[in-house]
Amino acid sequence: MTPKGSRVYWATKDINGSFVKDMLKDWQDEIYIQTNQVNLNENFQSNTSGVSIRLKLQELENLSAIKESIFEKALKKRMKLFCEWLKHAKNKEFNCNQVSVSFTRNVPVDEASIVQMVKDLQGILPTEELVSWLPRVNNPSLSMQKLENESDTSNFANDLRERSQLGGLYGQTQ
Repeated sequence: MTPKGSRVYWATKDINGSFVKDMLKDWQDEIYIQTNQVNLNENFQSNTSGVSIRLKLQELENLSAIKESIFEKALKKRMKLFCEWLKHAKNKEFNCNQVSVSFTRNVPVDEASIVQMVKDLQGILPTEELVSWLPRVNNPSLSMQKLENESDTSNFANDLRERSQLGGLYGQTQ
């Protein structure tokens, strides 16, 4: 209770709601700027291309690449220590250089445009290099070898069909 004729206006602030909303937005934007992060809560336009979105996320990509390299270095060091422990504690040799570390980012990829680019560059670049560009292919040389085996198998099956239609496998009629 306050005495008659006195006011306590300094204890409460009479602030416009839009002022508070604007200040919170400014603070949020400033936090993203100071931390070099991208505001992923921002709504992208519906007609924005994948390339322009990637350009907007370039800073995040750069930070991710830096963190990946640091993490890869730490994993390789840990693997080296583990191999040394195996050697001393269990008398087992293991080459830690045979272990490969790969990271896959969970970023949408326009696979159709990549496939189209690979088709357009056939005959200009080596096929194995073009296959390595495909996002779902981990080992291009193995994939090409499988493709060759499949084509050899299908050629063999076609030869068998042709021979059976021409009178048997060894030229005999059945």
